[in-house]
Amino acid sequence: MPLSLSCRCGAKFEVEETLAGQAVTCPECQRSLKAPAVRRGPVSTSGLAIASLVLALLGAFTLVGTLAAIACGLLAVIQISRNRGRLAGTGFALFGIILGVAFTGLTLLAVSRGELFGVGDQLRVRVLGSRLDYSGPLEIVQEQYGFKLTRPSHKWGVAPRDMLQEYTPNSQLLLINAATDAYVDVAAVQLGGQGLDRYRDSLLTTYRTQGPPGMFNAPPGALARNNDFKLRHSQRLPNRDGAEVAEVCFDERVAAQSFTFLIQIVKQGDGDRAYVVRGWCLRRRFGHDEEDLRRVLDSFRVLDRRR
Repeated sequence: MPLSLSCRCGAKFEVEETLAGQAVTCPECQRSLKAPAVRRGPVSTSGLAIASLVLALLGAFTLVGTLAAIACGLLAVIQISRNRGRLAGTGFALFGIILGVAFTGLTLLAVSRGELFGVGDQLRVRVLGSRLDYSGPLEIVQEQYGFKLTRPSHKWGVAPRDMLQEYTPNSQLLLINAATDAYVDVAAVQLGGQGLDRYRDSLLTTYRTQGPPGMFNAPPGALARNNDFKLRHSQRLPNRDGAEVAEVCFDERVAAQSFTFLIQIVKQGDGDRAYVVRGWCLRRRFGHDEEDLRRVLDSFRVLDRRR
């Protein structure tokens, strides 16, 4: 805002506010006179700037709070720029904007993955864990189905019959680690006259074209996501106590989530019967869960019926 001055010679003129308190020259008589100092009221901090910072901190991971923090911060910056010398708080506003953007991004990432600081894991442990049987020895012997295997730890529970029918109705056994959302099931199958290698290839074709068979009571093809299938490996393993073993590992999208499956097909003797031992978990957690899944699958043994 320009400053108005009056000279003794009668001239009246204006100078820039930046010359306040300095000596200036009268344009008429060239007399030197001092420009008056600017009288300012006390500088106050923008309420919007403070609100932005508070909302960012208290409303972290709520989306509504973080988006409001960004909006208040932007309005505060505009308000302060229009009232220079009377309003302060630009630092508060910028900090609120930065925190709001950061917390909003983290919240969206967590929600998209179904995880918000372990809330999803804790809820799953509470809901699933109460239904699982963690008692008994780690080795599980299924005499009626002719096999045995070993749980990696007591964190792995055995699903009851009703839960097995809900998750994997074609299986004889289902193990669940609710804390890490990892699963292992065992199903007895008939090879239909196919050798182990041909059955392995046909099983891969089924997963690739129809999705995981025998999961969540879904009809064939309902869980398929063909373009998301990615084979990691398909191989024969050394015979295990006289049984032939083939293994496959692949990634596939199921019900809008990306999983990694680790499957062993175990066949003992010349009969047409075999076992499909299937482990799976979220793909992003496979590096963490792989050791446990392998320990279960590698512990699988067909019981000797001749005893």
